Amino acid sequence: MGSPRGEYWDDGACEAAAESFCDDRGLNIVRRLGAGVDGVVFKTADDSAVKVARTRPLHEREVEVYFRLMDREVDFVEGFSVPRMLYADAEYRALEMSIVRPPYCLDFATVTLDSPPDWDDERAAAFDESLDEYFGPEADRVRSVIATFIGFGVYLTDPHPGNIRPAGGRFATPPAASSSRHRGPRRPPRTPP
Repeated sequence: MGSPRGEYWDDGACEAAAESFCDDRGLNIVRRLGAGVDGVVFKTADDSAVKVARTRPLHEREVEVYFRLMDREVDFVEGFSVPRMLYADAEYRALEMSIVRPPYCLDFATVTLDSPPDWDDERAAAFDESLDEYFGPEADRVRSVIATFIGFGVYLTDPHPGNIRPAGGRFATPPAASSSRHRGPRRPPRTPP
C-alpha cells in the first residue's frame, strides 16, 4: 500500500487498508464503528479497535500521542479512560487500540504537539465557548482534561462529545485497585514514518 506521503484515503481505501492490516495481524473485523474527517474505525473480534488514518501525517501524529501516553503509563486522564495502543503500522496507516467505554477521551489525530495551535484571539475564544456549548456543566472538567494533556505536550484542538465523553453526565475515577498508570502489554514497536 506504499503511497505518497500526503495522499488522502477515502472510506474505501481506509477499509481496504484495515482489512489488509487485520489479515497480517490475524484479526477479524466485526463491524465499522465510525468514520470521520481523519479516519475510519473498526471493531475486531478480539475486542480491539483498528483506526486507519486518511493521511500519513494524521497517522503519525496520533501514534506519537499514544507513545507519549505509553511512556507515561497513562490509562486515565482526570477520570477519563484513554485507549492503549496495541500496535501501529505506518504502511497501512493503521492503529490497533483497546476499546474504552465512557467516560473516555480518544481521537488524537488532529492535535498539535509541543506548542499550542496558532490561533488568533477570536478562534481561541470560540474554542473556549465551544466547550461550554458541548459540555455544559461538565465544561470545567473537560478543561482539566485539556490542561492535563497540555502537560504531555499534546494540545487537543477538537474536543467534542464524540471524543471526550462522560458516563451519563458523571465522570468515573480509576478503580482504587489501579492507579492512573498502565501496567499492560509491552510497548509496540515504533514503525518508521
